[in-house]
Amino acid sequence: MRIRQNSKILSVFLAFTLLLTALQTPVNAQERRISFIRDAETEHTLSLYAQPLFIAAGLDPAAVRLYIVNNDDINAFVAGGQNVFMHTGLLMRAETPEQVKGVLAHELGHVSGGHLARAQEELSRLSAATIATMVVGGAAAVASGSSQALGAVLTGSSQLGQRLALRYSRTQESAADQAGVRYLAAAELPPTGLYEFMQILDSTSLLRRGADPYVQSHPLTQDRIAFLKNKNDESPFIGRQVSKELQIAHERMRGKLLGFLGNPQQIAAGIVPPKFKYSPLTLQYAKAIATYRLGDSTAGEAAFAKLFEQFPGDAYLHETRGQLRLELANIDGAIEDYARAYALAPTEPALRMAYAQALLADEKNNKVNARLIEEVVRPVVISEPDNIGAWRMLALSYAFQGKDGQAALATAERAFLQRDRQLLESSLKQAEKLLADDKTAMVRVSDLREALKNSLAQDERFR
Repeated sequence: MRIRQNSKILSVFLAFTLLLTALQTPVNAQERRISFIRDAETEHTLSLYAQPLFIAAGLDPAAVRLYIVNNDDINAFVAGGQNVFMHTGLLMRAETPEQVKGVLAHELGHVSGGHLARAQEELSRLSAATIATMVVGGAAAVASGSSQALGAVLTGSSQLGQRLALRYSRTQESAADQAGVRYLAAAELPPTGLYEFMQILDSTSLLRRGADPYVQSHPLTQDRIAFLKNKNDESPFIGRQVSKELQIAHERMRGKLLGFLGNPQQIAAGIVPPKFKYSPLTLQYAKAIATYRLGDSTAGEAAFAKLFEQFPGDAYLHETRGQLRLELANIDGAIEDYARAYALAPTEPALRMAYAQALLADEKNNKVNARLIEEVVRPVVISEPDNIGAWRMLALSYAFQGKDGQAALATAERAFLQRDRQLLESSLKQAEKLLADDKTAMVRVSDLREALKNSLAQDERFR
């Protein structure tokens, strides 16, 4: 599980239709930093939840990107085209896969209802990190209770700020509920999960806290809860649940998040938040991770051995242990685990990135591993062309192989994404010099030069 932070500080944050307001702790919106989690197991599990719902909503599953935001708030939103953002707080709070699927179905109801139409064109030009930062930054301004901060959020951009609303209306919420129920029915599930999740949000503790973003931005009424209860009672799929395999995947996902994001001393000792209900498997996985995080590799290995007895040849257990071994400087052991995980699940971009990172950590063998690193990372920049880390690793693999022209071009790709004008221009000059006879490369150099020219006229983020 890799946590990737967006350290770029935005000068302006804008509230918009997908803003899920009110962070628990008010912060300066202009200093809020966002971090994403890249984890093959978690991404795979969420993809299994979402695929049938995307199809039911008329979306191409291959065109939808899922992002996991490292934030304790109960929160989820869709923005910037077909980008779905899920907070770790929501994933940790949802006790069943059906509850997560219910939230996803509801959010897709906002998409199909055109509730985001005013924001999509503007937001689609922004990176996922920028979108998520705007959401949390804007929420922070609202939570602060400062009219000055909120004013800065709403008027910071005269074009976008004036167009975008702060929250969904009750009418839109009801419409999204209705659409969500239809999507769940198309997946042959009752709306039980969505109904249960709304009951969780309606619980006394959350209402007393009064700061849960999902409640604040998605007005919760007794009429909505009554509607979902009636639809649940009437559903021909009442009582039907997801497969046992998906339930196990959910328990493992929660265990992994708890193990990596929670307090390792408390988790290893069996102390977990009392308000959460965890299965034995969730706690077992979390404790195995926490034990390793505490530096006890012997006990950690023993704990993982028991997990492998239950899930022999499991790619994601190898991936997880690989990361934990790498963090304890057991590079050979980490590479062994990642190699096994890669062989078992070669299509997972996050797993490929983690494997490449382990190979790069083996500095004495960088030249030997360079061709393998290229093989592992190259498909990632094809499927995720905005992945800065993948371009960096690809450039390093080329450099280790003596392919300086290709290394320069890959560095130019990274520089463009990072809005680093100086590095971009110098890398393009070097690529143009070294790859003059490569027509395909020269076309890409020309494209990047044109993109730079256009961006300088439109994008103040270039420095």
